[in-house]
Amino acid sequence: MIVPRVLIVLLAAGATAHAIPVRPEVSIGYRYEPGVESKFLLAGSAAVELSPGLNLFGGLALGAIDNPGIAHYGIGVAATVHDVIHLGLRLQVNHDEYSSWRAGENRAAGLLGVEPSSGLKLALGMAWRAPVLDSTRYHSPFVWSSAVPEWNWVYNLDWTFLDRNQATLAAWVTNLDCLTIHNPQQFPFGLRAGFDIRDGWRINARLGSDIKGLSSVLFSLGELNLQVGVSREF
Repeated sequence: MIVPRVLIVLLAAGATAHAIPVRPEVSIGYRYEPGVESKFLLAGSAAVELSPGLNLFGGLALGAIDNPGIAHYGIGVAATVHDVIHLGLRLQVNHDEYSSWRAGENRAAGLLGVEPSSGLKLALGMAWRAPVLDSTRYHSPFVWSSAVPEWNWVYNLDWTFLDRNQATLAAWVTNLDCLTIHNPQQFPFGLRAGFDIRDGWRINARLGSDIKGLSSVLFSLGELNLQVGVSREF
């Protein structure tokens, strides 16, 4: 789909022209899930501050090796509902594609979040998921009827435990981001790091995995996700 990509470019260009804060990012990554898929990802995203406390975000990821072509894209909005208690609302819609399997998924999610202390963010919500198993329509973001639809809980815990000079380091436990969502039986976690270079440029890195088969003290690690990118504040 070229529409999401063009939309992101136009948003970034328009925001820059009108001095609206915008943060584009480009990254490369690798995802490996044993017995499922192994692929490289090239992703682009942008977040635009439409007004204080109101942000529009979107992104697109392309895959190579397994399930080549479009992997994910989505768009959403985040708004501050209450300044005093740092209550926020996040809404987003997303589309996933698996070209080799001729399958896709469309979903809509909403979360309420709070920031109880500096550097700690918590959010909880629900997602409606509509898997598209029709081999002729799996690539369409407009198919919301499904033979196996479902509701899932979505959650986010993000703790920035190191913030010194130009560097930040954070730990997270979350089953969604602006592009993807995990299945309920997975418990994704990882680390996120950032380093300011100069003139608004920033290097970002993210390393993640998930726990599967959690039972008593026994568990098995699932996928491996590695992402490195660069962003710019305008």
